[in-house]
Amino acid sequence: MPSAMRPNIVATYHVGDGPLSWTSVTAGFFGGGVSSAGELTIIDCRFIGNVCDLVNGGGLVCFGGTAAVSNTLFASNSAVSNVGGAAYIQNTTATFTNCTFSGNSAGNVGGAFYGAPATFV
Repeated sequence: MPSAMRPNIVATYHVGDGPLSWTSVTAGFFGGGVSSAGELTIIDCRFIGNVCDLVNGGGLVCFGGTAAVSNTLFASNSAVSNVGGAAYIQNTTATFTNCTFSGNSAGNVGGAFYGAPATFV
């Protein structure tokens, strides 16, 4: 699935019978898996091996609004040149519940996630 950013759109990703996955997606800018600029809910998903080559957020990027992420795996994602290997959160109130972060990396700081400025609940 390609990375997509749509301002002021409510997006919910959830799969009841199995995980929805973003696997091995590469983006030049912002979020190999998902980029959001509104209200985002992610439940029971997987972000595995996604890459952002030039800027931030290998797996997930949030610019403003809210993000509620639960029961989700972030593994082996990378922000090669900058910050937020698994997730980059900016001007967002973000809640991560029962999530697993494993083997994510960033060229600068925040291998798992990076917030600038952000509120984590």
